Amino acid sequence: MSIINKIQNKPYETRVKLFWIGLIIAVLLLGTVWGAVALADKPQEQPQNGIIAQFKEWFANARDRADDMASTHSEKEPITILEATETAAGQVLILFSVTNETDNILTLLNTTESTAPKIVSNATSTEPISVATSDGQPFPGKILSHTTLAGSMLINKPATTSFTLEFSNLYYEPEKIKFNQSIPVTTGVTGKDNNPDEVLPRE
Repeated sequence: MSIINKIQNKPYETRVKLFWIGLIIAVLLLGTVWGAVALADKPQEQPQNGIIAQFKEWFANARDRADDMASTHSEKEPITILEATETAAGQVLILFSVTNETDNILTLLNTTESTAPKIVSNATSTEPISVATSDGQPFPGKILSHTTLAGSMLINKPATTSFTLEFSNLYYEPEKIKFNQSIPVTTGVTGKDNNPDEVLPRE
């Protein structure tokens, strides 16, 4: 005899109880299946790791700083030699200008960071006697943004009329990415002839 026939032969009260028990079990099974399907379809919300978030922010800030540097730092080297002439005392007076076309401060002369200019001639390196502004004041170590400042440099006469003026460890604040500028100079030559188009690339 089948299970259905056995149930049909049960008393009415028993059949009602069995009906409700079966209905409850079916509802529970259906609810369990529905919940599992809904949970599987819901996208998992993984908590953002704090360290990962910090790295993402750091890289984003670094990219923004690099973009700012690319947009504000001019490719033109800041120092231009205007004239180099020999004085009656046997010294050489160099007239120059410094142009900061960027939005940042240019550090040019800083003795604590070895940025003093060097005069290189026949593999010999010397420092200038003095570096001053056009009105005779000490030349400032920092040049403000969008500023051009004229100056003069007095040096001992090199062994040859052609020599190199080297500026090291220049940088724009606040990034402080240091670079050098090396300028060939010839005594008695004025204007752009003392400033060839080729410049020393930044480090």
